[in-house]
Amino acid sequence: MPLKFEPVNVNEFMSTYLSFNSLDRISHEALDKMWKVAKGIEFATNGLELFKRMNIKDQHDVDKRLAPLYEKLVRQKSKCHDQKKEKLNEISEALKRRVTKDPNVRDHYISRYKDNQRKIQIEKSCFEKEISKHVGIKALNVDNAELFKHKSEACRLQLNILRDDDAETIMKKANDNLSETTKQVECLYSRLSEITRHAQKKIDNLDYILRLAVDNKIYNAKGIGFGPITWKSYLSEDAYAKKYFGTQRVCGRRKYIEREIPSVHGKQWQRTLIDYCHERAVLKEYQNALKKGTSDGVSLSEQCRQALMKDVTHAINRYDAKHHTYTKRAEKTADHLDHLKRRLMMYDVAINDVNRQIERVKLMGNS
Repeated sequence: MPLKFEPVNVNEFMSTYLSFNSLDRISHEALDKMWKVAKGIEFATNGLELFKRMNIKDQHDVDKRLAPLYEKLVRQKSKCHDQKKEKLNEISEALKRRVTKDPNVRDHYISRYKDNQRKIQIEKSCFEKEISKHVGIKALNVDNAELFKHKSEACRLQLNILRDDDAETIMKKANDNLSETTKQVECLYSRLSEITRHAQKKIDNLDYILRLAVDNKIYNAKGIGFGPITWKSYLSEDAYAKKYFGTQRVCGRRKYIEREIPSVHGKQWQRTLIDYCHERAVLKEYQNALKKGTSDGVSLSEQCRQALMKDVTHAINRYDAKHHTYTKRAEKTADHLDHLKRRLMMYDVAINDVNRQIERVKLMGNS
């Protein structure tokens, strides 16, 4: 409901208040007259006049001016003592609420509305920043999805070319890939060695555990629920990375909820280990394919062709999986953006409502 700023009957309040000096009892009628004025004092345009006539400057003065009425009420031993005391308390609280506000009641409420408006604007700014951040996240996810889509298409084209290449071209590509994969394996091994220097707990026999991971050896034959656990799975688990490289705390999907994940070096260990095992498997494929002679009647060039096509097919599957992941992330971010934008519209509505309240107060009579 709109606020109504209008004067109260100060004379009636004062005459009733002063009449208690000559009366022995406090009646319901007298308290009702005072309460009728007191309950409207909060929005009264002449509230300051009442306080001047009663010489009230703060809440302590309210208690002092009403103290004689409380004493008289106790002395009269009225049967309705509790009801009269409650009414007197309500009068006291109404006066105290008004005496703490700006003498100009309209200015007080305009100031209060503007404070609320500022708070709403601050919250709106936070949402605008959140929207801006998620617009960037969505764009990044869309770009990544497109990137891996194009990479997958390029690999499919490469696969078709491999089917038609002659034996000499196939052999050259296989040897080139063998050389490139060898360099990649050496680079990844050096990176793993470098990462282990940051381990909080010493990792013994790096070469030995990497060989077990590459050879897909069983670490625990009694894995819980999912069958045996291989060394590759064990070494790339979060539990292993946390144990040897420490942890970091990050915000979860819900606001103000934190979770513990492997440290930066732990994450690097996991990614590099998986890449190393993959490249070692690819290297082994090329080494086997380039062995002289034939296998089951298959020529050397055909062995190399199969190895090359297997490598490209694996890349296609990997790129398709990443394209799917980033597409889903982009869709989820878009849904979240729609939710944030709807919330932002609610803040705009709230700000407009406050503006209307301020204009309505300004149109009231002067205090």
